[in-house]
Amino acid sequence: MRHAFHSAIAANLAAALVTALPPDSASALQGGRGQTPIETGIPVGGGTSLYARMIGSGPPVIVLHGGPDFDHGYLLPDLDRLADSFRLIYYDQRGRGRSAEGIRVEDRLMRDTRQVAGYDLLPRLRSLRVPTLVIAGDHDFMAAAGTHIARAIPNAELVTIRDCGHFAFLECAPKVRQAFNAFFGRRR
Repeated sequence: MRHAFHSAIAANLAAALVTALPPDSASALQGGRGQTPIETGIPVGGGTSLYARMIGSGPPVIVLHGGPDFDHGYLLPDLDRLADSFRLIYYDQRGRGRSAEGIRVEDRLMRDTRQVAGYDLLPRLRSLRVPTLVIAGDHDFMAAAGTHIARAIPNAELVTIRDCGHFAFLECAPKVRQAFNAFFGRRR
């Protein structure tokens, strides 16, 4: 369970990556307003880049997909409806989707998590200072991870969806939309 929990934290912590990008990489996230998506690669060092898709205008929202075998595609087009009020920044995590060139997911997962001595992302989560919504299904085999993540992030909001499993976005889409509407409605 400990390794699964750390993998879940790694997937959720990736949203903080933008703050750690080199200055020239972060500039790739600026610009491009409107309803036509902008697709780009964000250099992250070592000759690699992350695929990013941006759409909308307003305060930026980093959209993080699940993993390890997913990319941002399963979130489309549903989340794009928020583009009228927010600037959505989707990206494919390293080794996933369009950010996977030359990288095998299983190699990246092991190298970035379980093979790192003292691997613990909770202290890094505690440093986040952005509004954060954590959604978990009450029948999720990883539900405890969502609770730990939400407790670690200052002022994070945890929404536990009743009668829902691990893939809440797919299994309980109307309830997830309600959670999004409530969370983002308070930030308009």
